[in-house]
Amino acid sequence: MAVSFDDVGNFSALLTELQTVDILVGVHGAGLVNTYFMRPGSAFVEIFPCRFSHPSLLYWPSQYFWHPHRQEKSIVPFQIHMKDESRCKPSQLEKHPAGVNYREGASFVQATLARDQDVVPDFAAFTEAVSRYARFVSTPGSTASKLDGTDASYFIIDS
Repeated sequence: MAVSFDDVGNFSALLTELQTVDILVGVHGAGLVNTYFMRPGSAFVEIFPCRFSHPSLLYWPSQYFWHPHRQEKSIVPFQIHMKDESRCKPSQLEKHPAGVNYREGASFVQATLARDQDVVPDFAAFTEAVSRYARFVSTPGSTASKLDGTDASYFIIDS
């Protein structure tokens, strides 16, 4: 099933739809804030474009990714870090970079251009995320206790 966040005219219908989703998949961005409306025990897979998952750029995306969901312990978060440059293409912003805030410095520009890419994710990475989620939910215990007892690296897939 596809859930589109493009039409927010009927927000209550969107929230109802999110309650039926087992796994929500999306590219890193503000749209994934909708994961907070998913039912407990469901999962989301956040795709990080090429070069955006570089350790020097991961501080702020990882903060919002891990902190709230690990504290609430109800939604299972996964990340796919894309490494294959052939699957990441410059976005319109990189083709026409006048919209980038250069006053913030070179690292900000690098992070913005790395974040805003068009991506073609690897199906094998999705399969791996779904398999890990299936193993996670089939293990006895509450979502909270399993999140506490599972190393964070289990939820990160390099592609």
